Amino acid sequence: MITIYRSRKFKISPEDLPALKRAVFVNINSQEWTPVLIHTLDIDQGGDFLVEVLGVDEYFDQACKLASFAEAGRAVIFPARNPHSDHVFDEGDSVTFDAELYHVGVFKCQYGLKYVHRFSDRDGNELTWTTNTFCHLGNYRVTAKVKAHEEYFGVYQTSVTHCRFEAIEQEV
Repeated sequence: MITIYRSRKFKISPEDLPALKRAVFVNINSQEWTPVLIHTLDIDQGGDFLVEVLGVDEYFDQACKLASFAEAGRAVIFPARNPHSDHVFDEGDSVTFDAELYHVGVFKCQYGLKYVHRFSDRDGNELTWTTNTFCHLGNYRVTAKVKAHEEYFGVYQTSVTHCRFEAIEQEV
């Protein structure tokens, strides 16, 4: 079987290129197969990178969307895993829960790079944690403080802060 890669070029700032590569790696590529590659072609006189996104099928489309956001200096938005999520716990409570960290988004702000970690608990509820620390996808026992109950594009999310993680083997 022949795999046909499509290609598109973008102009990305040096600050946004690592975030773009990490977002593609975390959200699209897997250990078994790499459907998207980001290749640096050149550096222009302003110091921006000319990069080429190579990919197949819907993976290419998703990577181009990420690159377009990076080129425009905007944060990346991904749909929630469960659109029927509920708020969990009470604001201000210190809680411990098991959840799957299934998405890490990256955006740039005045304080540098920020990572939005999105969790799904056993009941499919969305929990988020925004920090300057990057965590790998997986199943965790999380101890945190409930910061707020929020709604994001019509999906209820519980925002947490002061997170501590312990990797767990079991599926959540």
